[in-house]
Amino acid sequence: VQFIKAMRDEEGNMVRKAHLLGFLRRICKLLFFRIKPVFVFDGGTPALKQKTVLARKRQRERQNAKLRKTAEKLLMNTLRSRILLNTDHATTPQSKRNKDGGQDPNNASFAPGFQPLDSRAPVSLHQTSISSSSSSS
Repeated sequence: VQFIKAMRDEEGNMVRKAHLLGFLRRICKLLFFRIKPVFVFDGGTPALKQKTVLARKRQRERQNAKLRKTAEKLLMNTLRSRILLNTDHATTPQSKRNKDGGQDPNNASFAPGFQPLDSRAPVSLHQTSISSSSSSS
């Protein structure tokens, strides 16, 4: 469509078979700049590209493994902070707790600005399991 609209004769009429002429000119331009065009037609993956496809698949699997590992670390850190918060909550005197029953933020044992989702829900590391089964796509 691009070639058909762009290629016109002296009178402004569209050139017949402009798509073929434009394609041929584009190939000639690539060859002029010493770029070897590769034509891929319908069918399976060409042998030339199979190495690239396998390398991309391995890279994707490595990235997914890193993502799973990072998610597990984040989950474990969150669970540890909640356990510490529950432990601190049980040992903190009532006078140092704020109105809603939670711990005073000034006496918290976690990073400043970090608030667990629900500080009153008990969490045990032994009850929580992380699925490490990988799904194939």
